[in-house]
Amino acid sequence: MDKFQVLTDIYFGEDSLARLADIPYKKVFIVADPFVVQGDLIRHILKPLKRGAIEHILFTDVMPDPPIEAVRHGVSCFRASDCDCIIAVGGGSALDLAKAVRKVAAHMAPDKKIYLIAIPTTAGTGSETTLAALITDSDTHHKYALMSFPLIPNYAVLDASLTCSLPKHLTSTTGMDALTHAVEAFIGRSNVKSTEDAALKATKLIFQNIEKVYDDG
Repeated sequence: MDKFQVLTDIYFGEDSLARLADIPYKKVFIVADPFVVQGDLIRHILKPLKRGAIEHILFTDVMPDPPIEAVRHGVSCFRASDCDCIIAVGGGSALDLAKAVRKVAAHMAPDKKIYLIAIPTTAGTGSETTLAALITDSDTHHKYALMSFPLIPNYAVLDASLTCSLPKHLTSTTGMDALTHAVEAFIGRSNVKSTEDAALKATKLIFQNIEKVYDDG
């Protein structure tokens, strides 16, 4: 248990991506979905890494509802990369895949500490701070929810500039996803006062801004 932390350190706000230049790793394994690479968002991640003289391996075998096979492939590539940190960039699927890769790789190399940095490019899932990940069995088409402390990222970088180029339909659907999570967090039976306060604030912010963001990312 001492290899993993229960709470995620969150870097939030404009230019928070610049903090990547200060991470104490020499080589990182970047799990990025195709939208991030094709839309050139990846340059925002690579720029501070280059400034910090941090090497990287780019893994883009990411698809919606990541299958078990993608996890196996990711683990194999990560173990061959000699990286000690995983950076997940993208929507919920990229984050879930990276979390599962980190969990399995850590289990296979118990003496190696593997750090995980989550950088979401959409609102909605909140996967960057949770102990859960969804993985799909391609044969049965069943989705399995993984729940484990080693799935919690060490760091989350929340830089709104990464969401500006989202297509309008993704802005609206992920915004409604965020609203759903906020409502669920408020009415859930396992919440606490601070959770309720944050959920109410999130709900208010979404109602006030989702149409504005849809019209102008």
